[in-house]
Amino acid sequence: MFEQAESEINIDTSKKEQILSDLEKELLELQEHTKFSLKNMLPVKLKNEFENDKNRINKLRMKSIREPISLEEIYRTEREREGTVIIPPQINGEFKEAIDKLADNIEINLLLNEFLKYKELAEKNPGQTVEGNVILGAPDFEYFQPSEESKRLSYVGESIAKIIESISSEDAIKIIIEKLLTSSYLPVYLKYNFITFHHVDVVGSGRFIYPNLPVERDVYITKILTEKLVKLKGDKIDNQDYLLSTCNNVSDEQNKDFLNKLLRLLIFK
Repeated sequence: MFEQAESEINIDTSKKEQILSDLEKELLELQEHTKFSLKNMLPVKLKNEFENDKNRINKLRMKSIREPISLEEIYRTEREREGTVIIPPQINGEFKEAIDKLADNIEINLLLNEFLKYKELAEKNPGQTVEGNVILGAPDFEYFQPSEESKRLSYVGESIAKIIESISSEDAIKIIIEKLLTSSYLPVYLKYNFITFHHVDVVGSGRFIYPNLPVERDVYITKILTEKLVKLKGDKIDNQDYLLSTCNNVSDEQNKDFLNKLLRLLIFK
């Protein structure tokens, strides 16, 4: 009797109170029938059994019976166990490894050559609009999928930006300027689309990765180098304000001469 009631509650918790009320009524009827049969001389043992039955009903009523777990909840729980999802750059693995090696060795001159190469390739082939399956988490029915060239350009650009923005010593500035001066491509700043991705977990289908809208990124190489140099050397540099204002107006053609000037300040001041 009790096992059947608990089973029915597990199947449909919305009927819990009705099921327990029916069980309670059934037990009361049984109790009255027993009293009549024994001519109101209810043995102590039976009285105790009825009390136990009432207690069991109360326990069932107070018991928090969990609703069946949905597939969505199971999937979400499993994904939460993974912690933060790290999405790789979505580019060729060998290329990424090669760029990371150049960045670790601060080969900024070689990275600039790679940047120029993929800048030209990405201009010719930026990507294309593709059909999206929104059921599988696509951003829309149509969305822009960047080309491999565009993704590589973004990755090289970010690698250069991290080198420039992480400078914290005069020696680092000196090394970077010396390497920049060996590059045949020496822009004052870089402009590119910074491309990131996000993931969508779809129950029964798995994980899908989609591109976010590209963000236009500017990395002012010469300006950042000048500002960091002035900050590190402080009063050792004369006409700081003039130097800082001049760096904003340097053209690509003038950049080599300006960087040589910064190098002299590092060596002789």
